[in-house]
Amino acid sequence: MSLDYSVVIPAFNAEATIGEAIGIAKRARSIALQSVSVGMGLSIVAMLIGFALGADPVVWLLSTPVGLLCLVAGLAFTGCGLAWLGALSRRVER
Repeated sequence: MSLDYSVVIPAFNAEATIGEAIGIAKRARSIALQSVSVGMGLSIVAMLIGFALGADPVVWLLSTPVGLLCLVAGLAFTGCGLAWLGALSRRVER
């Protein structure tokens, strides 16, 4: 499914060009990539804070039922986010 720029352009500006619409789409893709980077970075920072406070987040994630549930949910959300990012990237490249 390709993006119909004749519909997208008026949504941004009646005088926008196709090149401007493509630029907007590429900026949207870069923002999505930055969001993924921040999300992954925050996960790592949270683990480091847990270690700094004397906890062992890895043991908690792997040895308790709630930890396993959080780990599975986190991985599922990460997978959904990466799939969304891949779909967005493919649409921008067309």
